[in-house]
Amino acid sequence: GAACTFPPVVTLDQDLSCNNVDNDPECQVDMLRTVQVISGIFYEYHRPPCTQLAFYNNPKQVEARNGREKMCANPDLPVATRMCCTTSALAYVNQYVNYDGELVKYDTNEMFCSFESFSVCEGDINRIYYNKSPTKENSYAYFHSPQSPSKNVWHWTSIDCKLQMKVRSDGYVALIHEPGVLGSGSVTEYVSKDKSQEYISVPWERSSVTLNEFFPRPDNDCGQGACSQLDTNTCLCDITLTEEAIFSGTDLPSRENILSNCYIGAFDPTVLTGYDLFASSNGVEVHVLGSETQLSTSAIFKVIDEYGNTIFLKNLKSTIQWGEYQEDDARIGVTRTLRNVPNFNDLLTPELRDAQYEVDAFLDMLLKYPSTAPNICKLLIQHLAGISNPSPQYISEVATAFKEGIYIAETVTFGQGKYGDLRATSAAILLHREATTTVLDADPTYGSLREPISKVLKDMRSLE
Repeated sequence: GAACTFPPVVTLDQDLSCNNVDNDPECQVDMLRTVQVISGIFYEYHRPPCTQLAFYNNPKQVEARNGREKMCANPDLPVATRMCCTTSALAYVNQYVNYDGELVKYDTNEMFCSFESFSVCEGDINRIYYNKSPTKENSYAYFHSPQSPSKNVWHWTSIDCKLQMKVRSDGYVALIHEPGVLGSGSVTEYVSKDKSQEYISVPWERSSVTLNEFFPRPDNDCGQGACSQLDTNTCLCDITLTEEAIFSGTDLPSRENILSNCYIGAFDPTVLTGYDLFASSNGVEVHVLGSETQLSTSAIFKVIDEYGNTIFLKNLKSTIQWGEYQEDDARIGVTRTLRNVPNFNDLLTPELRDAQYEVDAFLDMLLKYPSTAPNICKLLIQHLAGISNPSPQYISEVATAFKEGIYIAETVTFGQGKYGDLRATSAAILLHREATTTVLDADPTYGSLREPISKVLKDMRSLE
């Protein structure tokens, strides 16, 4: 027959189920990285853009380079490799993976260790030995070693970890990890309270009295004693994470309430295991886990946003508690909170692709910012229609065409109904009555002003 051809990009139109025959290792992995189609032909899996929350519950300590590097990790994410220890003083370590570079969740590592009659390592392991698995003969095994390229791969430990935030005097925040057992190692620099310089902006709450942002800084005793002072410019805060459902009960919230209160995205529930349609009304669908009879934190809403895009939002509010309101505020004794911070790049497994996703999301946010459409449309009117000072109504109608993606001139419709449609925008500019009427020609302020440099050049040429 004809030779097989392999396109550079393949997009699946449906999920492929895993055939768990003879305990096939491919059914036991937590994260897909590479797919072998036939011998010698591999495809890399490109997952869709996905954000994570900077603070999470039950962080676990992970280590690399024989325990010399330590930080915290989310146990619910596949970000570290397997590692099991015996109870002997020699602390034998077993890392059995299904493929080179496999990363698993903490529960997967714990379950595997129990199958092998081992336990998850307690950390700070200096003597690492490879032992062949007696039950997984087809597993690929690798381990940390100073001479091995895998020495920077993180592995799980059973040690609890603590997440903190370091706040600069201008309100910028750095994420800090505090391992439970430091031993002979050190905290990775970019999450170390002493060395971290990776600061981000966060939306602090404002005082009801002064309307100014209130955050811990050295000149207010680090939030009136809520945090501890690290140096003359920073404070270190312990945090408590609270996660709760935004909507409860069985009543379906409106589309407007969902869009104004839900900020955490979700995957399409039809591709997730165990989700069923709970209710549907007025353009809103809600999916819940099969056994649930009311809205909870796992519920997923399907709605159409203000730009006509179908989006999925989780019924979850995640907040960080860091202190209490004090004497300068009417809410004395009430806990101060901060919205949990989203990020694209996982601190343990950063990838260039995630940075590109974040840049794309940032540009998309700028494009859909409320003032973007009027400003872009004003500039387009000045250059396409030749009107330097268009009226507010002219700008408003063109901006509406830009946002809605449709412009109707008598019986002709321009655009495809998508945000930023330039066909609809151009039609709105050129066919608007302010651009086509001849009455305005008598107005001395109507038309296009020459740019200053062009005006100077014209005057200079007239002297020749």
